[in-house]
Amino acid sequence: MRDNWREMLKTIVADDKRHKMLEAELNISSITIDRWISGESNPRINNIRALLAVPSLEKDFKKCLAQAYHVEATPEAQDQSTREIPGVLYDSILKDLATRADTLRTWGVIALCLNDMAVRLEAQTYRAHYIISQCYYQQNKLILKEQYIFSYTSRNTQRILVDSYLDSDTLPFIAVEVGHDILGQDGHVTNQIGAGNIRSSAAFPFLRFGNVAGCFTVCSEESSYASLFYRHFEKYSVLLSLAFSDREFLAIADLLAPNPTRQ
Repeated sequence: MRDNWREMLKTIVADDKRHKMLEAELNISSITIDRWISGESNPRINNIRALLAVPSLEKDFKKCLAQAYHVEATPEAQDQSTREIPGVLYDSILKDLATRADTLRTWGVIALCLNDMAVRLEAQTYRAHYIISQCYYQQNKLILKEQYIFSYTSRNTQRILVDSYLDSDTLPFIAVEVGHDILGQDGHVTNQIGAGNIRSSAAFPFLRFGNVAGCFTVCSEESSYASLFYRHFEKYSVLLSLAFSDREFLAIADLLAPNPTRQ
């Protein structure tokens, strides 16, 4: 009975289009799906949650999978309660905006958002990193610098203050340059975190009236983390943008790579 979900999954992905669609949804290889079906391997808990969150998958399959691995609720159901951004966070941010000086306000809002996000979106379970980068003018050029990195890959959360330029091929730089969110996979997302460790990523530029102040980037050592909670990261990125004043939002059109060798 426990393995019925494997037969159901086999039937679902017999359609090559659905097989490819599921690979893209979960950010995994076709070999991984085939190994689940054959019983050579079992999906990790984050893969199970990602499967339960795929809208196109049949309810009977989701029910069977959830029962097999004793998952009590689907991510959709959890989103309505445990993952919803709480009103108290909005209240705390508004209080910070009204009472703190600019420099303290920026750090205060960022800390409030990232701490809440880490708990609700299980950052430690998914071995996630949250990166805040900010735009600056330098010699009449707009550049992007990493400012804060929150890493949740061990029992102790690491908060790292950094001050390094982001290269033009990094995910946050590209997101700022094009002026919209980007869902990535692996690759170069930050100067501080090795690309080889990253299997899931997304970047959300801080936008206001066509200008940009920086970018929120999430990356994880587990596949599907960024896609699984993508809509939640979108909402948090809007709150994070409140940490910056109007004068800190700069024209996207002026954005140039910080690399002095770039022509």
